[in-house]
Amino acid sequence: MLGNSTTIHPVEFYAQTLNPGVAARVLTDHFTTEFAKLPQIAPEMIAVPSLAGPPIYSRLNRDPSSAAGPHPAVMFSTVRVT
Repeated sequence: MLGNSTTIHPVEFYAQTLNPGVAARVLTDHFTTEFAKLPQIAPEMIAVPSLAGPPIYSRLNRDPSSAAGPHPAVMFSTVRVT
């Protein structure tokens, strides 16, 4: 099973056999027609300081039409455990 996503596209999953030349089979399709009609604005990538050591890399989505100054924000973070 494989997963693929970008900062402006949700994760999609695929099944892939170990046979060379066989195309992967799409398991999910979250990019609906309605979603495609929305403006796709790439988020700002930021590093949030962490008490555990390395920073927590996050996607920060700001309202591009709002004035400068403090505003609520939506952040998506991914924690990788090694």
